[in-house]
Amino acid sequence: MSPLPERFNEGGFSFRLVKRTGRVAMLSKTKERLPASLEVVIIQTRPAESIRGREYPAREVMPRSEQWGVSAWTPFDREEAEQLFERLASREGRFSREGIA
Repeated sequence: MSPLPERFNEGGFSFRLVKRTGRVAMLSKTKERLPASLEVVIIQTRPAESIRGREYPAREVMPRSEQWGVSAWTPFDREEAEQLFERLASREGRFSREGIA
């Protein structure tokens, strides 16, 4: 299983892993001319698959846009992000593939 990279670009944003416990991660999200923000996510997994003729290994991925509010959040400030991260990390073993069990 390929882990979620510590730094990656997606949707025009740059992401950097701030901290992680199991599948719970806090990431810094930046884009030129926009204020930086934090995201707290439950990392999802994808099986090995072929998409449009390109092969992908089993891997960790960010939650889909439709999963915001269920498996991913953009807290208003660092304190709220830290509290959410700690709350989710303490329950990390209870997550199902699609979110919180």
